[in-house]
Amino acid sequence: MSTDRPPPADSPGGNRGHARLLYGIMAAIVIGTVVGGFLPGIALDFSILGDLFLNALMMIVVPLVILSMIVGITALGDIRDLGSIGRRTIVYYLMTTGIAVLIGLVLVNVIRPGAGISAGEDHPDYPYSVGGDGGRTVILGGGRTWEKTRYTGDYTLILKDQRVRGGIEAISERSATVGFWESLDSEGTIYVTADDGTRLPFRRIGGELVSAEPELRPSGTGVQIEPAPVGRLRGKEERGV
Repeated sequence: MSTDRPPPADSPGGNRGHARLLYGIMAAIVIGTVVGGFLPGIALDFSILGDLFLNALMMIVVPLVILSMIVGITALGDIRDLGSIGRRTIVYYLMTTGIAVLIGLVLVNVIRPGAGISAGEDHPDYPYSVGGDGGRTVILGGGRTWEKTRYTGDYTLILKDQRVRGGIEAISERSATVGFWESLDSEGTIYVTADDGTRLPFRRIGGELVSAEPELRPSGTGVQIEPAPVGRLRGKEERGV
């Protein structure tokens, strides 16, 4: 009489299962990198899947550890061996934890993650004027200057009193130029990606797309520079599923 049993781990069938798991992990890494790097908006829309996965992992940790301990203890046979194994386990845990902490401290001081990244600056009392081509250059008044001049690519300039923002393309000691302006109150705004990758704001009026870039006053008070991801997530803090 023959019985159907799952192939052992070292059999060809078991190896195929391990290979499929490895291929799945590698494909997930590649897809996650591509989507997160080139299509961050889609990644944010499907972030609930990641939350569900992480919550499921955290939910299974406690029963997995408890059952592993029960199986390990029952496999000892002689309960008197539990004391020596427990001491060795504690020593091993303390040693590996200490080594991990030491490696982490060394790498943090050598690599210095986050060094050079600025959280931006906020100047609610700085006067400014708007000029340049298309009114996209902000010039600080009253002899004021920026604290730094390395805000390009991933930083946003905000005119606080006019509630508009724009991605910084160029900045000098007393001025900054943005690619385009958009309102901070962007409800109902549709973004269209241009050939150069710029996301331009539009509104649908009467079935047609009309530019949603606001008209600015020639002067005002209050400027702020912040990282672009902060601006993209602004207003979504309380948004649920």
